[in-house]
This record gives sequence, C-alpha cells and structure tokens, in this order.
Amino acid sequence: MNLSQIQSRQKIDNAIFTFGTYETDGEKTFGYKVYCAGSGSHEIEKFMPLQNESLTEFIHKFKQLKHQNYKGKIKIKSGWSNINLQFYGSKTDKGIKVKAYITGFLFFSSGFGSSFVSQSDLDRLINSLEQCTVVQTAV
Repeated sequence: MNLSQIQSRQKIDNAIFTFGTYETDGEKTFGYKVYCAGSGSHEIEKFMPLQNESLTEFIHKFKQLKHQNYKGKIKIKSGWSNINLQFYGSKTDKGIKVKAYITGFLFFSSGFGSSFVSQSDLDRLINSLEQCTVVQTAV
C-alpha cells in the first residue's frame, strides 16, 4: 500500500519517515512509510511496519531518550530485517548524534558515518507518529 497524499517527511540519518494519507475501504486514513538506505544497494521501504501497541511502544522509547541523555538504540522490526536507530548522545553546539542502519539474519548494512538531529526534529517525528496512533485507535 502507498500513501496517496504526502504531508511531511522527517529524515533521521539514513532513515526517512514519510507521513500522509492513504485510502482503505474508501476512507482516507493518516499513516506513514519508512525508508532506510544501507551500504551498496541495500535498502528497506515499509508501509506502516509498526502499528497499535508496537507503535505506541516505539514512540515511548523515543520519549525516553531525553532521560537517557540521548543514548540508546531503537529498532523497527520488519520481517527478516530491522531498521535500527542508534543514538550516541547530545552536543549543545551540534545536536543529537544518530546513525540509522539495517540488520537482518546474518546481515548488516550501514551507510557511511552518522548525522546530527535537533530536539525539534525528534519532537516533530514523535508528534507525527502519535497522529498515526490516534487514527488507529479511533477506527
């Protein structure tokens, strides 16, 4: 399934979260898609890999990062592959250091280096993901 209308995108290192609407049973619903690029030609693109309780738990882990000084790993499980977001801490002048990479059964694929994101970037991502949970619980 694909998004019929894109409303926003949020980039976290090599992972891109795309938010928008899609049609299901003739109704438009708010949802998301995740894309992650690894080394070489490895990539993962999944439409709403986390839903309901697993999405709520994922959002909770994002919120807990602040209390852990932005250190930790958050995983999106998707079949045999995972999209991992590894956080390495926060620097006041640069932001929050993060690396996105793909793992699987005896498999690891990572792009080069890592990136910095701001707290407002993470807040926008959390708010958009929470919109997806509100829509799912309302249905």
